[in-house]
Amino acid sequence: MYGALGATFTPEQRADLRIQILASNNDGPLLCDTLALKGEVAHIGFPQEYTKGVIDGVMTGVRKAEYAQMLGAGTLSFCRAIHGEVGSSKKVFEMISRTVVYLLTLDVSSLSDDELLDVLRSMKS
Repeated sequence: MYGALGATFTPEQRADLRIQILASNNDGPLLCDTLALKGEVAHIGFPQEYTKGVIDGVMTGVRKAEYAQMLGAGTLSFCRAIHGEVGSSKKVFEMISRTVVYLLTLDVSSLSDDELLDVLRSMKS
């Protein structure tokens, strides 16, 4: 499995959570310096085919959108991404987006590296 998402959340005086996903129609430029396994080709950007996975991860994931509810009203913008030709899928980005939303609800600056790793490991289930 391979992928990365960057997001920002802007609280707003509104009644709901708006989700923005910056997607593209192509694979995007190659990423030369990557954490991907040997044989994986990583690209900067986010193909449209994975957008449903992001939405599902935010709104209908395993934890029934509790993390999105914890964010509250505003705009959640997924504005940066890396995907792999082999290891990326809708399911991978569903898991990643759920993890990103959960991390946005935490005060990660108060967590040690080990505590943060424990949080990330717990999100795999």
